[in-house]
Amino acid sequence: PWCYAARFSEWGAELGTAEALGLIREAAAVGVRYLGLSGGEVVLRPDLPQLVRAASASGMSVGLVTNGTLLTEELVAELAACRARVFLSIDGVSRETHEAIRGPGTWDKVLAAARMMTRQGIGFSGVFAVGRANYREAPAFVGLVRELGAHGACFLPVMPAGRATSEAVLGAREMVEVLEGVEAAAEELGFPVSLWCVPFAGLVTRSRRVRFFACRSA
Repeated sequence: PWCYAARFSEWGAELGTAEALGLIREAAAVGVRYLGLSGGEVVLRPDLPQLVRAASASGMSVGLVTNGTLLTEELVAELAACRARVFLSIDGVSRETHEAIRGPGTWDKVLAAARMMTRQGIGFSGVFAVGRANYREAPAFVGLVRELGAHGACFLPVMPAGRATSEAVLGAREMVEVLEGVEAAAEELGFPVSLWCVPFAGLVTRSRRVRFFACRSA
């Protein structure tokens, strides 16, 4: 419901397979070493394995963001073979919270996706979009993804873009509460946390287990 990519629809149709492969070749030729794939939902593209293989063969590392509902054993095996990194969107630590945001039936699917990746040895991190509907669960999310076999917990604030409205966005006090809570969880569990699009986090957090980044330009 918060997808910022909804605003991109006005840009026209997505790249076809040939165009996407051409872009990957051009990127490799100028020295790009990392390809990040997101959506919407990137797994909706039937040519995803082909694109990941092409990028990997060109010497790039590949990462992708997914809600996990469409992952299959075959696709996960492809991603593992290419040493792709997956960022799995989980927006709560309970079925009720996650499904209130992501829709009925998504909780079991996202947990199954995490277990699939753990079985096949693929590196993945959990991603939690922090908004008013779920921010109190942010500290517990660190423990959840650790139990699921993730390599890290990532947090980013819901921002008023795409389908997200200002009502979903946290205020300053709430954001500080989140930062303090996830830092405490990272320290207690000895587990790495990444804060995306939170360039001011250094004013609150001091733990070496917590890294923070500014937003990438869109």
